[in-house]
Amino acid sequence: MSNIDTKAIPFMRVIIPVMIGVVLGDIFDFSVWPLLSALAVSFVMGLALRHTVYGSVYLWVGTCLLYVLFATWAHPSTELPHNQRLTATAVVINNPVVSGRWGRCDASVTAFRFCNSDSLWHSINEKITISVDTSYRLSAGDKIAYTGFFNTIGDSSYGRLLARRGYTARSFLTPGKLIYDLPPEGFSAYRTLATIKNITSARLSRLGLGQNEEPVVQAMVLGRKNMISKELRNDYARSGAAQILAVSGLHVGIVFLFINAMLWFLPLFRHGHIAKNVIAIMAVWFYALLTGFSPSVIRAAFMFSGVQLALASSARAQSLNTLLATAAVMLAIWPNSLWDMSFQLSFMAVLFIMTWMGPLYRLVRTRWSVVNFIVGAFVISVVASIGTGPLVAFHFGYFSITGLVINPIVTTMAYGIIILPVIWIIAPLSFLGPLIHWPVEWAVRLQNHLAHWGSMQEWGMVYASPSLLWLAVIYGSLLLVTPWVQKLGEIRK
Repeated sequence: MSNIDTKAIPFMRVIIPVMIGVVLGDIFDFSVWPLLSALAVSFVMGLALRHTVYGSVYLWVGTCLLYVLFATWAHPSTELPHNQRLTATAVVINNPVVSGRWGRCDASVTAFRFCNSDSLWHSINEKITISVDTSYRLSAGDKIAYTGFFNTIGDSSYGRLLARRGYTARSFLTPGKLIYDLPPEGFSAYRTLATIKNITSARLSRLGLGQNEEPVVQAMVLGRKNMISKELRNDYARSGAAQILAVSGLHVGIVFLFINAMLWFLPLFRHGHIAKNVIAIMAVWFYALLTGFSPSVIRAAFMFSGVQLALASSARAQSLNTLLATAAVMLAIWPNSLWDMSFQLSFMAVLFIMTWMGPLYRLVRTRWSVVNFIVGAFVISVVASIGTGPLVAFHFGYFSITGLVINPIVTTMAYGIIILPVIWIIAPLSFLGPLIHWPVEWAVRLQNHLAHWGSMQEWGMVYASPSLLWLAVIYGSLLLVTPWVQKLGEIRK
C-alpha cells in the first residue's frame, strides 16, 4: 500500500500465519500435547535466534501452531448420543422464532438419560437447536425437560456452519413430550436480554409505521427478521440488498460513524479525544445490548471497538495495524469466526473503508458540510460494496448488478432508518414520534420500492461462484490497485 511502511504494521505479517493456523486446525484433528510441544520448541528457538532470519521463521511457525491449537480447542466436542430418543434437561437461550407450525430456538442441554432403560443422568453442557411445536409457549431462560430425538447436524454446508458456531445436535419438541417448563429462578441473562429486545421492539411499534415498513425497521434495527413477508424478503434477496435486513457489521458501523460524527467537537477540549473514544465504544456496545447481543453483533462491536482505538491514532499505518490486531485477538477468542460470513464481510468492509475511503472522498468532496456528509456516506457504501462483493458471490453463488446501483442508495438511507429509531428507543419523548415517523417511513418505502425494482430486472443477476483461488486472485488484484486509488486522493489534498 502506497506510502505505508509495512514494518510499521507488524500484524500484517502476523495475520497470515494466524489465518493459516485456524484453517489447519479446522481441517485436521491434531492432538493437543504434540501441538503444545511443537509450539514451545518454535517459540523458544524463535527467541533464541531472534536476531537472525531463522528466528523469524520459528516465530512465524509458532504463531501458526498457536492458532492451530486455538482452533483445535474450538472444535465442538459432544457426549450427547445422536439419532436416538433421549430424555434431556435444557435451558432455553432465546425466544422461539415462529415459522409455520414450528418455532426455532437455541438451548443449552445440561443433562440427559436414555429412555429405553433405567439409566443414570449424565451431566453435559452442549448447545443445540430445537424446533418447538407452537402449542408450547417457551421463553428465554426457561428450564425444560423433554423427550425427543437428538439428530446430528449433518455434513452439509449449513451443518458445518452450525458446528463451527458450537452446535452439536438438532432436536424436535413435539406435542406431549414436554415433561416440565420452569421459569428461571433469580437473575437470568437469557431472560433479561430477551426482555430488553421485546421492550425495544414494542417501543418501535409505537412509531405507527405501515405494515410493509415496520417489519423492515424491526429487522434493520433489532434483527427481528421473522416479521418480513416472504415476497419482500425475496425482493431484497434478488436485488442484492438482503444484507441490509440482517443486523451485522454494517449496522454497527452506521452507529459507530454517527456517534463519531456527533462527537466531533470533543477533541477541542482537554482530554476530549479520550472522552470521545470512551463514549463511542460505550455507544457501540449499548447498541449491541439493544439487539440482544446476537453473536454477529458482538463480533462487529468487538471489531469496531478496535477500529475506534485505531482512529485514536492519526497514522493510517497504525489504524491498519490496530484493525489487524483486533482480528487476530478475535480469532484467538473465537477461531471459528473466520468461517462466519458476518465476520468476513465486516472485516473486508472496514479494511476497504480504511484504505479507499479517504482518497476517494477527498476526490469528490465539496465546500458544503451537509453535502459532504451525504457524499461521505455514499462513498463509504460504494467502497464497502467493492470490498464485500466478491465474498457475497463466493457465499451465495451470484453477483447482483442491480445491487451495485441500489446498495449505495440503500446504505446511505440506512443511516436514517437505523439512527432515528434508535433515538426514539432511548429517548422516551412523545413529541419525537411524528418527527421520526415520517422520514423513516418514507425512507423504508423508497427502499422497498428499490428492492422490488431491482428484483424485477432480468439483467440484474449474474450467477457466478468464484472458487477460493479466484477469490484470492480478485482480492490480490484489488490490493494491487490500492496504491493507485490512494494516489487519486493526492489530487485534491
